[in-house]
Amino acid sequence: MNNLNIFVSQRHPESQTSEKFHFHTYYEFIYIDEGSIMFRYQNLCKQFFKGDIIYIPPFILHKEICNNARTRHIYFNMTYIKEYISPEILHKICHKFEKGIVHSPAAKQSHKDDFNMVFNNVLNDDNQFSYLYIYSMIDSATQYNLNLSSENAQLRNIMNYIEQNYYKKLTLSEVAEVTSLTVTYICKLFKKEMGFTVGNYIKFIKMKHAVYMLTDSTYSISKISTKLSFSSPKHFSKDFKEQYGISPSEYRKYINVPVQIAI
Repeated sequence: MNNLNIFVSQRHPESQTSEKFHFHTYYEFIYIDEGSIMFRYQNLCKQFFKGDIIYIPPFILHKEICNNARTRHIYFNMTYIKEYISPEILHKICHKFEKGIVHSPAAKQSHKDDFNMVFNNVLNDDNQFSYLYIYSMIDSATQYNLNLSSENAQLRNIMNYIEQNYYKKLTLSEVAEVTSLTVTYICKLFKKEMGFTVGNYIKFIKMKHAVYMLTDSTYSISKISTKLSFSSPKHFSKDFKEQYGISPSEYRKYINVPVQIAI
């Protein structure tokens, strides 16, 4: 892993492995060489098979349940992409990922060729034109959408409200009131479907926006703390370090270091 802006890995078959819900600060492309993966994206679930490619943007809560799966992974951050492409194409890539996961079905031979080209280029430390193949895969990938059950729709409404009001000092009572649900029901629903608490999710969303501000603005740590409605910069820094393992100032210093966090 010589270049932290783009790197690759391989995972070998295991009978049944399941990760915790997690997110990362980089893009991840997964190619399934053998077996299958049951992929959970927030509260939705879909199975992918040999030959499928899954494209995962940063800060998307997901987990993978692998069944005898052998997979290859490409990871990159926007620093790598920005070095080579125009702002217009960059906007197009970001827009493609606005709704979350996208994927390429096994029938797309051209996507397999593109993936292999990038994977081998990175292994050989020759990344000059990998961005072209990355853009080609993303541009023609399929949006990952599933129909929601009524219970999943309720969960999505809760998550959407938290996402849209991340700057507030959110409470469970407020979330319950605006979604016309009880606090008890929301807590049970979240724990059942996601495996963690509403408080964990609120914290995750705030930390996600903290990273955006640390990356794309010149706001001070104190200003970011205020914008996210923390009681103090000390409280904000404590929560940030618990989530990412480093302080906000350290993250800003080493902004291109890839991070994966389980919830």
